[in-house]
Amino acid sequence: MMPNGCCEAMSRNSAITRFDCAHCDIKSGCCLLYEYCVSCCMRPDQKNILLEMIEATSGHRLRQILAATDQFELCTLKCRTSSNVCYLL
Repeated sequence: MMPNGCCEAMSRNSAITRFDCAHCDIKSGCCLLYEYCVSCCMRPDQKNILLEMIEATSGHRLRQILAATDQFELCTLKCRTSSNVCYLL
């Protein structure tokens, strides 16, 4: 970990894959862990699903969603508020 709290850039030999969904069930949209959920939700192709989530939300939850400033914040909110650690609707 770097002094700023970020992870160091991955080496070519690293087994970690960016935006990995290997530990998630794509059909149900659920993942084994919160961290896997956020990683999978961060895939560029998830932006439309996140926009659909915003459109389908109202009330207090909508205020929370609209306070998010980027895809990462939307993903953390989506994954944190689901009891099944699901990243899809």
